[in-house]
Amino acid sequence: MESRYFFSVDMNIHYQTEGKGPLFICLHGGKGNSGDYFIPYLSPLADEATMVYLDERGSGKSKPVPDKNLVSYRGMSQDIDNLIHCSGEEKASILGHSFGAALAIYFTLNYPHRVKELYLVCGGVTYPEISRSGWYGKIYNEEMERLNVAEKVKEICDRYNRGEITGDESFRQQVMEQAPAIIYHWHEKRDEVCEVFSRTDFTYLDEKNSNFRYEAEIHNEIIKRMEEIRCPVLLVAGQQDISFPLEAFGLMARKIPKSEMCVIPRSRHFPFIDEPEIFVQEIRNFRKNKYL
Repeated sequence: MESRYFFSVDMNIHYQTEGKGPLFICLHGGKGNSGDYFIPYLSPLADEATMVYLDERGSGKSKPVPDKNLVSYRGMSQDIDNLIHCSGEEKASILGHSFGAALAIYFTLNYPHRVKELYLVCGGVTYPEISRSGWYGKIYNEEMERLNVAEKVKEICDRYNRGEITGDESFRQQVMEQAPAIIYHWHEKRDEVCEVFSRTDFTYLDEKNSNFRYEAEIHNEIIKRMEEIRCPVLLVAGQQDISFPLEAFGLMARKIPKSEMCVIPRSRHFPFIDEPEIFVQEIRNFRKNKYL
């Protein structure tokens, strides 16, 4: 594993890389996590690709940022384009997880010549009809209560709002308290997951360091343009994921022309942590079917 930086627009952007072969860029979620949590779960793919775990602008070691306005879909897409250019490659495979999936779609629509294949993992666009329906929020809240994490997360948010903890500390604590709701095998993998998230450089993106927002108009634009995607796309869902509903995957699958979908059993929002062998095999099968 190598830790590197490349210059993009106005600052150095951090990434880690391993393996040899075609470029395979992984975009983390958050917004405000880092590429660390893909390691070592995607490392088996390094025997057939150059795996790149990017710290998106404003997150991980890609900070501080000179221009808060570039902590945006547009700014982060410029960074991905510059990363591919710096690598000397023309195209890359792009994998986006959670928020990173929305960024991956945005990048694909605006830099289609740069994307060889696209993997959308437990994330994508927010559909108004799902958000407004009420059923999704009800299911989410009931599951958070059942897993006994809702009150703990609320307490952390209240402490942050009272100024008792920093934003970065609050974000880290929220993720750790939500772990049973995002990791299906939490009880069996508690020590492993704690180790992974202990090396994740969490960044709470607020008005002090970012103008980033989950902009509804951008998601609406993506929804309207999704049929423009021409590269092969694999949608990967966690069977028990409450953070991104399966119904949204179904809507995306119907809009994206060359898309396939798989559901990883016994997994929530991090299927590559819950079921790493199955996850990697699904990626390999998709690549084999498309290119061999």
